[in-house]
Amino acid sequence: MGIYIFGMLTTLMIEVITLSYSSKVKFDFLHIVAFILLMIVCIPIKISNLIIIIGGVLITYHQDNGRDSWLRYIIFVMYSFITTWILQVVLNFCGNKIYDWFSYNNYLGTLVCQSIIFLIQVGIIYWFKDSLEILSMSDSSKKRKMELVAIVFLAIYLIYGSTFNDNYNSWWVSIYVIGLILFWGYIRALALLETKRELDELKDFELQNIENYANKIEEMYQGLRRFRHDYLKV
Repeated sequence: MGIYIFGMLTTLMIEVITLSYSSKVKFDFLHIVAFILLMIVCIPIKISNLIIIIGGVLITYHQDNGRDSWLRYIIFVMYSFITTWILQVVLNFCGNKIYDWFSYNNYLGTLVCQSIIFLIQVGIIYWFKDSLEILSMSDSSKKRKMELVAIVFLAIYLIYGSTFNDNYNSWWVSIYVIGLILFWGYIRALALLETKRELDELKDFELQNIENYANKIEEMYQGLRRFRHDYLKV
């Protein structure tokens, strides 16, 4: 029981830190306590993953005073919680194949696994921080549709994780790894598309300004010619 509580608390810490760094929302002590209480309440509930996601969105929304869209709160909370869970599944499966202690069955194994997951999550956010910043500043309708696709992608993992019986095999673990790589690649591709769109808009804006400037110069030149013509006639 002690190992389970230790694992839950360290998992929550990783999830909240990942959520804070990815969403740029800084959580105070009271909201962290709210996350802990939410986790404790959800321990005996079968659909705990879904309830934790909903509760996490509400806590994040309240902490950030609703300054962003619900869609973005949902995707950041789902990303932080679900990717942490997937990494735990993959690492626990691989750890059992390497060493008996390298798993979530003891304090040392749990500590090592959670430390590795924490470093992976921080490393991923650092690697993709430029992409996340680009997406956070963009507000195009196309981007919002793509965010919905990402949420559906994460929801598939959420639904499957809520009904799975923990008998993981190499095929499912491989699917998890491939899925995560595809998801992170999707985020990067989405950011690149947004960058290209913004550059195209900036290019069109500059071309329009140049055209307007050229037209203004032409009007001034024609006015100067008319003035010169009238002056010579006098």
